[in-house]
Amino acid sequence: MTQTSPGDLPRKRIPVLRVRDTPQRRAVIARYDEFERRTSPSVPRFLSITEFAHYFGLPGSTSLKAQVLPEPDAIIGSIKGWSRSTVDTWAAKPRSAPNECTAVGARYLSRTEVAKVLGFVSVDSMSKFPLPEPDAIIGEIKGWRLSKIEELSAARRPGRGRPAIQRVATRRAPERQHALANGNPHESPDSVSDRPAWTYLE
Repeated sequence: MTQTSPGDLPRKRIPVLRVRDTPQRRAVIARYDEFERRTSPSVPRFLSITEFAHYFGLPGSTSLKAQVLPEPDAIIGSIKGWSRSTVDTWAAKPRSAPNECTAVGARYLSRTEVAKVLGFVSVDSMSKFPLPEPDAIIGEIKGWRLSKIEELSAARRPGRGRPAIQRVATRRAPERQHALANGNPHESPDSVSDRPAWTYLE
């Protein structure tokens, strides 16, 4: 009986992704350009997964399920974001090419995580608390550097350090393991298996 080696198995065919000039694509590009014109260069903006799809003229993120997307450039909470340059570079490669990008995206705190670090019961209870300018934006979601929020936390609660941050990390880690175990259509399992659960941008 002849044995078949993994290299002899047919590779999964990835559909060709062609750019379509649709109202969604034009809207995403216009929003992105307008943001860059009116916002400080120190606050980068990234495409959300829905905007990623719209950028190619697709109706939504489910249209990308058959694709092996590049690693995100930024993560806010559990929301992933990609820069336009990353998306354009990825789109220029043959769809059968392996994903060469293995870098972990910069990780920022979401509003929910910021509330926990600052000791608020919920995001609603933090509504009147003045937060600093965000350090990154994915779609319409704002994110903050861990170090910036730690400074706020130290000023608001003198003598109380990182326990809230540790609680956030402990809560999120099982969700990440569940995503890996069940497969994420927007990630390559090989590219995330050895990735640290938390890589905050200080």
